[in-house]
Amino acid sequence: MADVPAPTPQNTDGIWILLIVSFIFFAWVSNGGPSKFEERQGATRLADGGTSVIRSTSERETTARTSPSSPVTQTSSSDLARSPYAGKVVISSKGSAASAIQVNQENITIRNNTRSESISITGWTVKNGRENKLFPTSSSTLQVRYQSDRVAIPTGARILTGTQANFLTPVVLGPREQAYLVTGKMPNQSPYAVPVSFKLNKCIGYLEALPPYNFSPRASANCPAPSKEPELASLEQSCYNYVRRLSACHTPVFEVRDGIDYVDKTTGLSGYCKSYVKKRFSYSGCLAQHVADNDFTGTSWYIYLNYPQQLWDMNREHISLYDAQGRLVDELSY
Repeated sequence: MADVPAPTPQNTDGIWILLIVSFIFFAWVSNGGPSKFEERQGATRLADGGTSVIRSTSERETTARTSPSSPVTQTSSSDLARSPYAGKVVISSKGSAASAIQVNQENITIRNNTRSESISITGWTVKNGRENKLFPTSSSTLQVRYQSDRVAIPTGARILTGTQANFLTPVVLGPREQAYLVTGKMPNQSPYAVPVSFKLNKCIGYLEALPPYNFSPRASANCPAPSKEPELASLEQSCYNYVRRLSACHTPVFEVRDGIDYVDKTTGLSGYCKSYVKKRFSYSGCLAQHVADNDFTGTSWYIYLNYPQQLWDMNREHISLYDAQGRLVDELSY
């Protein structure tokens, strides 16, 4: 009987290679290798023939290789939670959002629709719909999606003093009251400071009538009539005649020309009369005289969000209003 030859080193190497390849193959099959290969092939075909979305790690933007007709909608969990104030407070008007260019002129209006409930809105937020739109870049194939801007409603002064010192409280909308949410701030601070949000009052017309001020929307001009001031009857005749002709919300202009004192082009008024007119007929004078009136405050708030850039686009905009807990109160699209 012939002897069986001993394995050579070459034969041993071949056996080990065969065993290793067999082990790798069985491991690949048992881990779903064929199905994963098909998925990868399918994903490659989708990327070649369909739309691929690339999200950046930046908090400010998401980049997508897509067309404006197929946006990627982002919805947070807070967007889905409905506030108990829904239906009670509404975005009643887009105001100048679609047309204003300056932030101190851009505004929307929200309103308390209830008949008997007062609602605090300080800490609530408004959000634009920028996250739902795509914006072009310098690349012909890349478009960018920005994160939506979200801004909080601040505290305000129920009585605007016209100085830098104001008593701030939460903004509370009484039944049927409204608030104008102005994106920016009041840029003019002289001769009276408007550094805070405030509730409309019967003297604000004095500020509206002064050239430096430009409220958006326009403030009410329903100031107390000078001709109805209680002390009018006790004034000297020339002063009496002047005050009776004085328009409501008008701040008299004092000037000296050629050594002659003029008050709104009127001369011959006594020193007492000029002192009385200067003290009484201005925003601060009206405030001192009428702040205790039962009807002193109105039904509207001017809320300055102090945001440095435009919040609302001219079209394809979606405005959302959230309560202090981040729950959706109302929304408006235009």
